Amino acid sequence: MLKIPAITGTSYAIVYSATCQTDLVRAVAKPVSIVQAHLLPTIFCFLRFATQCRASPAAIADSSIPFPSSHSQLKAIQNSDSLIYQVLRGSRPLLDVEYVSTKDEIAKLERLQSWYDAQFRDIQLHRSTVLKALENRKSIYAPIRRLPRDLLIEVFHSVCDTWWQGADEDELRDSLDLSGPLWALSRVCGLWRDTLHTSPASWARCVAVKTPFSKHAPKILQTCLEHTGEHPLTLQALCDSDMPTEAGEIISLLAQTCYRWKNVYICTSTHHLESISPHLPILQVIQIDITDDDHNKCRWDICLNAPRLWQATLFSQGISQVRLPPGITHYP
Repeated sequence: MLKIPAITGTSYAIVYSATCQTDLVRAVAKPVSIVQAHLLPTIFCFLRFATQCRASPAAIADSSIPFPSSHSQLKAIQNSDSLIYQVLRGSRPLLDVEYVSTKDEIAKLERLQSWYDAQFRDIQLHRSTVLKALENRKSIYAPIRRLPRDLLIEVFHSVCDTWWQGADEDELRDSLDLSGPLWALSRVCGLWRDTLHTSPASWARCVAVKTPFSKHAPKILQTCLEHTGEHPLTLQALCDSDMPTEAGEIISLLAQTCYRWKNVYICTSTHHLESISPHLPILQVIQIDITDDDHNKCRWDICLNAPRLWQATLFSQGISQVRLPPGITHYP
């Protein structure tokens, strides 16, 4: 019988680089009379391994990469565990000849560890991809996705109303709080985010800011105001004098939208009111509370050019000190 030489990583690389998988199968299968039958499973196992890993000839030839015989290598190493346990327990010393074989086993085990680590990472990567794809496809059938857009927005508004109404009497909710309902709902999924970002009325229903302001407050407020589009605003601004610079920046941003103010409550110092334009075309209700003692320096004609204004509350000011439009009907 013709003796078949051992199949090494290098010979695999030569064969694999010389022909494709089909040709290799054909080349191996043809001279079946001269190929030992027990080698065929090993060859086919290698072909599957090389195809799945898309290994290059150089990578296949690398002796540091275990081949599909890694399980048999591991089994052989496990058979010598009894010797290792005896040495570890002090039952017998490690002989010189065993020292060499043990070092060889360590090298093999380290290669196996690297190989299994790579396989594990590959499995984790593919598992993550599968789980994400599965989750996306199951989400298509979620009941919430069967709701019409208008009804979905009403659900969002109900959630927001509950959040605003849940505040204590002496507490003002803050639109700049990124844990608030609009910000949180828009992070649930792409559909909800797109729904809210194309619904300016949802953001304009109540824009509330209060001190103290974080360093990111102006940017967050700018984003919030952009989401309101050109929709009329209901606004609450509590900007006391403890943070004059930050409060001034926030009031300045709000003042840029004053032509859209509809229902407004402002609590701030006198000089911050100077940035507010007297042109308030759709303003209907306004409350202004001054936090300092410079009332006499304040422009109390701020509401004069508000043709739709019907209710004004200017705390600490008598009606004789304030110029109001003729359509006013409520002035406490």
